[in-house]
Amino acid sequence: VKTIDGRLTKRRLDHCFVGGMFAGRVRSVSADIGEIASDHFPLRVDIDLETPFATGTGGA
Repeated sequence: VKTIDGRLTKRRLDHCFVGGMFAGRVRSVSADIGEIASDHFPLRVDIDLETPFATGTGGA
């Protein structure tokens, strides 16, 4: 187990786990180090929800 000292502001890590059908739809990820929310930086994850999901019923 690796522990990172949280007192060093730029070393605070945030996570967003995306799996299943959304994993391939992640378009961008960023941390806004100019803003501080609680003891972490805000994390932004852009996920494509506009493109229709494949139904898997295509003809052969």
